[in-house]
Amino acid sequence: MKSRKISFAILAVVAAAFVSAIVVSCKKDKEEPTAKTPNSEAQVLMKRIEAFESLRDAVNSGAKADGSMTVEEMREILCMVSNYEHSEHEIFCHNTVLDTLEVRMVPIANGNVLESDVVAVYNAFETELENCMESVDDGMDVPSLFSIVLPENGTRDEEDIKIIFTRGQEAEPESISSPLVSGPFHDICWYWGLDLGRCDGGPGTPTDAADELTRYFKFDYSTANGTVIFSNVEYVSYVATDRFSFERPRWTYWEPTYNVSPCDMWLFWLYERLPLYVSEPCLCEDELNCEYEDINEFIVNDSGPLHYSPICNLPYFECVVTDELVYKNESDTIPIGRVHVANVKYAEYTIHQNQE
Repeated sequence: MKSRKISFAILAVVAAAFVSAIVVSCKKDKEEPTAKTPNSEAQVLMKRIEAFESLRDAVNSGAKADGSMTVEEMREILCMVSNYEHSEHEIFCHNTVLDTLEVRMVPIANGNVLESDVVAVYNAFETELENCMESVDDGMDVPSLFSIVLPENGTRDEEDIKIIFTRGQEAEPESISSPLVSGPFHDICWYWGLDLGRCDGGPGTPTDAADELTRYFKFDYSTANGTVIFSNVEYVSYVATDRFSFERPRWTYWEPTYNVSPCDMWLFWLYERLPLYVSEPCLCEDELNCEYEDINEFIVNDSGPLHYSPICNLPYFECVVTDELVYKNESDTIPIGRVHVANVKYAEYTIHQNQE
């Protein structure tokens, strides 16, 4: 894992999952496993990464590159190298947000792009990261899992390549107890969000219901025993209500056709302006365990309706539950709603195992 102190002080800007954007040629069969584990395949991907790094160094030193690659090969190499060099996914983060960078799409001829143009795209990506990092002032300075979203149909007309990723605030990881039969939460209430902590005012680090739920859906890198190479990543942000579709059009509204728990909503949401001096909503063990069970049932389980991503058909990788205040207008100071968003990361990855 590369330290973010070594490469660029990188990160990002702007926001939300571009669920409606179309990734060129990225459909996968549902039978494909989440991770391609044979180390021989990982070695092939490592050679592709190293070959591009050598190409980039040569082009940036003034050498001429006459080769070309397909648009899909460009997307794959941009995903692999950006995540290999700049993603710090192994660092535990407390707060996270989705950000987006935009880089100009390159010319396409007969379905191919020039290798030199791909190097130019990657250079522009790194420049955007470095520039944006200088403006980050919210403490969320850990970038991870870059998703490369190409323009629709691979066209160049007034379209950009979008690089969607997560940035988070580094924190000390906390141990979690084994889930109970009814879920991991017992005899406790957390405020729905805003890092307000426990509703009884009990001790603990700044946290809330969304943060506590997220802890159970993080990928455990300690079990990988090697470097995780990502070849495809897609983000989708799910909500359980369409009341905020005008204010947040990039959220994906979804409702199940059945309930696995007695709760009346699978993700928390509240659509109303709270009167002054009324406390923020609290979620106790019943509601918390409902969300936990529903995320497992609908997203994590390989038979769940949301287990595969809608565009690239990639399998579930991890889920970050965020708490969001929704305002009718940007100038408003009183929110019209509160909602939990299930930000799902879908990924195709391979583990380059450590050599014994």
